[in-house]
Amino acid sequence: MDNNLQTQHPQKKGVSAIAIISLILGVIGMFTSCFILGIVIAIPGFILGFIAVVMKKKPFAVSILGLISSSIGLLIFVGWIILFGVVGVEPAENTTQSQSTTKESIPNNDQETALNESETAENETTETEPVESEPLETETPSQEPEDTELTVEEQFAQEFSSCTEYVSEETAINIYQLLSEDLGFSQIFFYKKSTIGQIIFEIIADDYLLRITADNDAIYNIICGDYVLYRDNTILLTKQDLDDRQLENESAYYSIAKEIITANLKAPKTAEFPSLTFNRDKIAMSRNGDLIAVQSYVDAQNGFGALIRSDWLVEFRVLDIDTYSYEVVYMRIDNSTYGEYIDLN
Repeated sequence: MDNNLQTQHPQKKGVSAIAIISLILGVIGMFTSCFILGIVIAIPGFILGFIAVVMKKKPFAVSILGLISSSIGLLIFVGWIILFGVVGVEPAENTTQSQSTTKESIPNNDQETALNESETAENETTETEPVESEPLETETPSQEPEDTELTVEEQFAQEFSSCTEYVSEETAINIYQLLSEDLGFSQIFFYKKSTIGQIIFEIIADDYLLRITADNDAIYNIICGDYVLYRDNTILLTKQDLDDRQLENESAYYSIAKEIITANLKAPKTAEFPSLTFNRDKIAMSRNGDLIAVQSYVDAQNGFGALIRSDWLVEFRVLDIDTYSYEVVYMRIDNSTYGEYIDLN
């Protein structure tokens, strides 16, 4: 026999640790199954017991006991949950109801005496006096008023008056009626309270921003940009007047104005006008219906060839904007004038 060979001794197979732990956890889980701790312990015990049984850990009986005890702990915990979650509330309520019913059904001696005396008095009254039957009155259920939607006018007044103590709903309705019926606006919405003063408010009406000064005493004025629509109980401009003053074709109006001025210069080819795009602040325009007014300056040579700057103002009436057809009403270049000036405001 080779000396290098070692003698092999058979190994003893002891008790499986998994089976033992499963049994310990299962037993503890059974006794603590009334608490949350029970299920925390029983679940690992069940898992380890199941593994021990599948892997056939020895002793096999210990694995089986660990699995069974853990399962019992889980079942007891589930039973407690079902008992307290479903059944546990109703008996208490039934007990309370039965106690109250018992108390009501057992009158004391004083109550019985009072009841007997009242029944005797009623019987005597019934024998001596005839009972007249009265018609039964049917109670009609009270009808609650149905919620009605607010009108646009009422909604405006409610939003207006809710933001200030100086304007009531009645005053806000008067403002709405003034804007719609007298000034001709249709789409009217309360915007906000102005930061300028306590009784100054901003209204959106047909895409126009109106500034209104009012309180419960009076409506003082209504302003839109540079235009005063209403002041001192007097209507000065309406919504149609505002529409007539909108500059819808500024580029076309400016081109017509430059054409009129250029034709009246000493050296028209030398004329240079400010740009409508880059020097808009140097150009003033206004409109009233088909009458347009444009004011600016021009740099051009005079009769002696010197380049000078001249201020000008021109008013013209548009005949057809698509074909640039117009009629000159008034023109002023420095001190030279033509026609009669019309105030567009």
